Amino acid sequence: ANHQVYTVRYEVVNAMLLNEFRKQYEHVKLQDAVVASQAKTIAEQQAELAAVMARLAALEKAVANR
Repeated sequence: ANHQVYTVRYEVVNAMLLNEFRKQYEHVKLQDAVVASQAKTIAEQQAELAAVMARLAALEKAVANR
């Protein structure tokens, strides 16, 4: 076992933590943008699906009435 004394340079810790916080903040902002984009795409796809389902129901009804 090495019996050396280890110290912490507290004057450097705040700068390191701030840098890591900024990285995480930018990462979260990017993820928020991706989630918003995906939510918009999902809403568009749901509207398209509803239109297709309505057309399908109309076609099924027309075929059934022949």
